[in-house]
Amino acid sequence: MAILDNVKKLISDVVFPEMIEAGMISSFSATPDKRFDFIAQALKEMKNGEFVKTWRGDAEERIRVVVCDKVYTGGLLEFDLNFLLEEVFGGICNQNDVANTMLLVRKSGNDLVFSWIRLRDLVWRMDGKMMTRSSFMVLQQLPKGSVTRPFGPFAIFLRDEGYPDRALLSFKEYFADSCLRVFQINLDDARVRDVDLGWIGNQELPGTELLSKEELDLRLHGTFSSVVRGFMSTSRGCFAHDNALKDPTYFSQDVFERVVGSVACLIAEEPTIKQYSLLAKISRMIAPLPMCNWVTDIAVQYKAMLDNQIQTKIKQQKESELRDNSGVPFVDQSMECVSSKMMRKTAQLLSRAERAQAEGRTEQAIISCGEASAYGSVQAFRILMTLESEINDSLLDIIMGQLDHRMMHDKDRDFIRSCVMKPVSDFRDEEIVKILQVINGHSVLDAIVEEVLTTHKEAKDAMDSDWMFPEGHDDGECLDD
Repeated sequence: MAILDNVKKLISDVVFPEMIEAGMISSFSATPDKRFDFIAQALKEMKNGEFVKTWRGDAEERIRVVVCDKVYTGGLLEFDLNFLLEEVFGGICNQNDVANTMLLVRKSGNDLVFSWIRLRDLVWRMDGKMMTRSSFMVLQQLPKGSVTRPFGPFAIFLRDEGYPDRALLSFKEYFADSCLRVFQINLDDARVRDVDLGWIGNQELPGTELLSKEELDLRLHGTFSSVVRGFMSTSRGCFAHDNALKDPTYFSQDVFERVVGSVACLIAEEPTIKQYSLLAKISRMIAPLPMCNWVTDIAVQYKAMLDNQIQTKIKQQKESELRDNSGVPFVDQSMECVSSKMMRKTAQLLSRAERAQAEGRTEQAIISCGEASAYGSVQAFRILMTLESEINDSLLDIIMGQLDHRMMHDKDRDFIRSCVMKPVSDFRDEEIVKILQVINGHSVLDAIVEEVLTTHKEAKDAMDSDWMFPEGHDDGECLDD
């Protein structure tokens, strides 16, 4: 009697009495004394999953029964990802052949709880937490194998080898506030025995416990402390730590350091691990800690730090292979005396370059300046630098690019590097002489001039409306009357 009394109260709370008397609610069975037995009909729906009408007219409540036989730590319920994609997101349009209402059956203590929710309400709840059909489909592109990906502390995505893709959702966050009606029945009730639930029961969050510092130190061969210090001494480590400090629920310095050590273990055991795989595996090593943003930051930033170190090492090795300090660097060599014939030739080229520049024939000016620079003309090289600075930041960037693969003396390379960030007006004549000695000594002047010519030609083409719109202005361009 207590159960029926509760049911009666629930009916009066949820459904208007006049609707019951008029027989407008047809999805619930009536008992011999004309009272509606919600529990009996819910059990029937759970077994059959039939689409049933709940009121008169064209509207139809098409119920999809979902039995959540696994309840994870924190009240997370397990859902098949294909169901969420095809039926939850697909059912919001009230199509005739798609469910628009979910009957969610779950266990709470020793009770079986029935909750109805409109699928469109569930979609809105998920959308409010940045969970969309598109975001689910992106997750399906992740590689299989030991994957736990978060949507936040109230949702987890699972993608394991040999299992269907699943999402763990918090009942409180995604369902509780939108339920149309809720009631429960004790699991000892005789009617439940006929349903044959095959209940699995409570589940721990997937993964293993976060290892202790001692265990991590053993796996890292005694380097745990130095690994943590090394990461914390970088800007990337500070970034991850600052973000972690904003999470009072899960952050502690001890946990932060152990997550760093866990990430280091994974990378040490698999140096070429990809970022997606790293995030997937670290999420399985830190249970019951969820994959908060700062945990993701640790994994991403630690791997990026190691990648930068590798790139720096490769660069240093490459520079070592291109180092030749056996001779006298060009910057230390004396400038050769210029013959009167070369001086006349340089003057002619310089005059030609200045005339071409005044007449707007920039490409010819570049060619003449390049030829004069080959003879060591400081003035011609200044013009070349000025012309290039009108398009790009610095001619020295082009020079560095051409010298990158040349075997040369450290002093020559360091000198050119020291010049890269200087504006044209700051160069002294002596510095330009040394620059010309280096680029002429390594025979890269022709390639530099060719690159400057290409840059100016592309800039000129970009300003040419006929080149940009050979068929006239495009339809989207706004023209003044």
